[in-house]
Amino acid sequence: MRLSGLVLAATLLPAATAGAQQPPQLPAGPGPAQTVAPPAPANPVLDRNLQRWEQEAQRFQTLALTLERNDIDNVTRSATKYSGIAYFMKSGKGPTARNLALLETYSVDPRGAKQLVEKFVCTGTFFYLFNVSGKEVVARELPRAAAGAMPDDNFLGMFGLRAEEAKRRYNLTLDPEDPNFVYIRIKPRFPRDKEEFEEARVALKKDTFLPAQLWYRQPSGKVTVWSIQRVQINGDMKQEWFDKPPVPPGWKFQKIAADADAAPKVFRNSGRP
Repeated sequence: MRLSGLVLAATLLPAATAGAQQPPQLPAGPGPAQTVAPPAPANPVLDRNLQRWEQEAQRFQTLALTLERNDIDNVTRSATKYSGIAYFMKSGKGPTARNLALLETYSVDPRGAKQLVEKFVCTGTFFYLFNVSGKEVVARELPRAAAGAMPDDNFLGMFGLRAEEAKRRYNLTLDPEDPNFVYIRIKPRFPRDKEEFEEARVALKKDTFLPAQLWYRQPSGKVTVWSIQRVQINGDMKQEWFDKPPVPPGWKFQKIAADADAAPKVFRNSGRP
């Protein structure tokens, strides 16, 4: 799932209502050790929470979200805010089923003008990353064995949450809950995941058990918080929104294989401008 997949918990899974109370953010800390961590002890309460999260994530066909993202640099004591939208659609059934997704993130200047800083499109067979700073569109083929799934190491990889796989890849623990949220703390077990993030926390709304916020910290100490602002479930969407996107004039285009090790760094670090 990678760092970017974790972000999906707060972007393609809805909170209960628009404008709902947001959980408090967490502080930054030191970077991770590059070793394989032992699995966390079994916790029946955590298992029940993960199973319910998995079930609730499968209940809709389309999903439209308005998002807010805050990047916090604890070294320079600066913060940058972004706005965004995310659309998701399940298309087809059985062997032809596909998960379609689109995400765009914008910076907003003091005059209210928007500028695109990142974009992703998943067609169900390819995943397209718009590297805005490099003016390049990178197309990554999805593994044939996982047709219709999201690629493992990108922003959309955690949509189809599977509790057992999450426990294998990460050490998951419960933080103390409050009247509105259940909190699941996530720490990577494997070195490659530790390159992307050292710790994360998902806040799940108690009434719907769907994510309302994702907080995560990178090894550099940078903290990112994604929050759901508005959500529409099972609204009208057009499948052509998720077709292969055109390459903007003057941009480069690169196509890479499904092998994760072949992915350029910008692909593995998606979720950062």
